[in-house]
Amino acid sequence: MLDSDKLLARQMQNPFRHRQNASVALITLTVMLGTIMAIIDSTIVNVAIAKFQVVFGASTDAVQWVITGYLLSFAIMLAASG
Repeated sequence: MLDSDKLLARQMQNPFRHRQNASVALITLTVMLGTIMAIIDSTIVNVAIAKFQVVFGASTDAVQWVITGYLLSFAIMLAASG
């Protein structure tokens, strides 16, 4: 068999191969985007700690507990939503 015949035979076995590769790439991109958004969200919350203390008049310990609770609930919801 020629190489082109082998390629044609392989494509005939799975005609949706190109579509599967596109689906895998889309899933990978979605997971990466979600991960980056979670990291950005955590960074924004941690940068805003000083502002939280001033606005609410809370101690560092209290603000850290609130932020830890927020990030924990965010992680649970992220895992539960798929």
